[in-house]
Amino acid sequence: MSQKLLLLLPIVASLCSPAAVQAQSLSPAARGQQIIAEVNQRSAGFHDFKAELSMLLHTPTGEKILQKMRFQTLETPDGSKTTVVLDGPADMQGTAVLTHAHMGVDEQWLYLPALKQVKYIEPGGNKSSPLLDSDFTSGLFQACDLKSQLGGMPESVAYKYIRDDVLNGQKVFVVELSPTDQGSAVQRLWVNQDLYRVERIEFFDRKGSKLKTMALNGYQQYQGKYWRPSEMVMDNHQTGKKTTLNWSNYAFQAGLTDKDFTVDSLRKFY
Repeated sequence: MSQKLLLLLPIVASLCSPAAVQAQSLSPAARGQQIIAEVNQRSAGFHDFKAELSMLLHTPTGEKILQKMRFQTLETPDGSKTTVVLDGPADMQGTAVLTHAHMGVDEQWLYLPALKQVKYIEPGGNKSSPLLDSDFTSGLFQACDLKSQLGGMPESVAYKYIRDDVLNGQKVFVVELSPTDQGSAVQRLWVNQDLYRVERIEFFDRKGSKLKTMALNGYQQYQGKYWRPSEMVMDNHQTGKKTTLNWSNYAFQAGLTDKDFTVDSLRKFY
């Protein structure tokens, strides 16, 4: 047997493996849904976690605005419950956003400590609404947890495998998500082929023009299972704005319950 043939045997074997044959036999839609389902499955099961955040906003004029905040989330059967609380700047301290993410429309409340009032945010596309004047949204804030971002595997999302690719030296799947919800943007995800974590997301507007790109950097593994980024960078190609989120002090299974994600619980942070 020639040396060239010997070198080709491992490649042929990998292409003929049951998993590879099954993947190749799937339609782009079925394969795309399979990849995202695996992302969700590997991220799920943490029950709850807390983290600290710093969010740096870069305006097109060169101004920089730094915000400090706390983040906590709880898994639910059809999505998640999340609270984001601002600790700075001083004039916004205690402002809090509570989100109950569902398979359908989310529920969201805003607490304003200066008025000591809770404002219910009317539903309708609020997954795409800007959060705290940033280029992140209530859904994208949880991009490290795709299940929470999309509300599980909703029927209103069309999945499509585009191609295999290489990103920053890593083999990735490129998958496109096309929500039928008019308030949501088409997304293209770069998913690590070995770890099934999201490395990059591109967002397109309704005209098909690229709107934003988010890079998820500095992944670390917690409890031997859950991969979370230490940095998320969002570039808005149409406005010139940039938002950088730095995550720290992750604490999994912190004992959070439904009682920590009620409207009344918002007032305890200030």
